[in-house]
Amino acid sequence: MLAAPYCKKNNIKLNRNDLSQYVNGKVEPRKSKLYILGQVLKVNEAWLMGYDVPQSEIDTANSITEQEKALLAFYRTASEEGKQEIIQFVNQKTNGSD
Repeated sequence: MLAAPYCKKNNIKLNRNDLSQYVNGKVEPRKSKLYILGQVLKVNEAWLMGYDVPQSEIDTANSITEQEKALLAFYRTASEEGKQEIIQFVNQKTNGSD
């Protein structure tokens, strides 16, 4: 099965029965299994779920600017309280109120 390396790496079980039930509309797979399917098929998980989004994944590593990368790095190193303050600040700035 093509998914085997992805399943092993992420410690997620995805067998033929799971896939068959999903394809036949009997069950909706868990997020973890959708992640594996998206990786194997190289498609967007949201697209697999039926949302109106592009089928292929966007390579975000190449689509964000250096400033955006720096902002993300700051956010990731912040405490939980700091993250909330960053979110509040961004919300204020993007809603037009200072």
